[in-house]
Amino acid sequence: MTVKIKNDILTAEIDLYGGKLISLAAQDGTEYIWRDTSSYWPDRACLLFPTSGRLYGGMYTHKGRSYRMPLHGFAYTSEFAVSEIGVSSVTLSLKDNSHTLETYPFRFVFSVKYELSGNTLHTVFSVKNTGEETMFFALGFHPWFNVPTDKKLSFSDCRAEFPDAEEINICRMSENVLDSGKRIPLGGKIINLNPSLFSDDVIILEGTGGKLHIDCGQGGGITVGYEDMPYLGLWNTAEKDVRFLCAEPMTSLPGREGITEELSGRRDIVSLEAGKTYETEVTVTADASENRGVS
Repeated sequence: MTVKIKNDILTAEIDLYGGKLISLAAQDGTEYIWRDTSSYWPDRACLLFPTSGRLYGGMYTHKGRSYRMPLHGFAYTSEFAVSEIGVSSVTLSLKDNSHTLETYPFRFVFSVKYELSGNTLHTVFSVKNTGEETMFFALGFHPWFNVPTDKKLSFSDCRAEFPDAEEINICRMSENVLDSGKRIPLGGKIINLNPSLFSDDVIILEGTGGKLHIDCGQGGGITVGYEDMPYLGLWNTAEKDVRFLCAEPMTSLPGREGITEELSGRRDIVSLEAGKTYETEVTVTADASENRGVS
């Protein structure tokens, strides 16, 4: 089941299975989200919770017990409930249950609010700890954007810009797409997009300044804001003529290579005391030409 929200500029469609954003379209028909569900990964534009990326061996430990955790957690394969809906906004929620407790021994309410305002989609993530002990989690967003939206252009005509960055580092991943611990300076604020960049899978960056602008030079640009998330993953299939870019803001890196980690000891994990609520926001602004001009 899906729900739609709209305003005078944009329409968004969200799938309750996984809480996924499956469409963000302008009134002129421009579609900003990759919608080809038959290729690559059907769970595109998913919500990452309570982990982002892989863990070594798909495992972690907590208080002496081992748990299995799938890639990107379980939120994207869970059915969300509609908590509140209006013309231009909808709030979805996922609560702990017998299934989640098998892989994640914490009680919680995970909510996401999608709201359209002008040419921006605001996505507010909220985690409430409803248990009696401190909980630990990672959180991320995994939208697949049409890049470019203009069919006359190619993926290689586009670039990723980071206008608010100071010093960007590439977080090198291992062959298993786990954190190797190595960091390499990007050496600038612009990445000229090319499928060959992704021959080793995802590129994960830190120090981007919490803002990405995808510019193809002919309108149809996208700006993604993620001020409170320190990491951004970029991914494409490394195949020619594939017209999408995953832009994945994350609170935490994938697990470390060769180490089954204690959840509470992960260096960038989010900790949340009993009864407390954590909140962060990701914004997607369509055709934000005022954010161009990085050099």
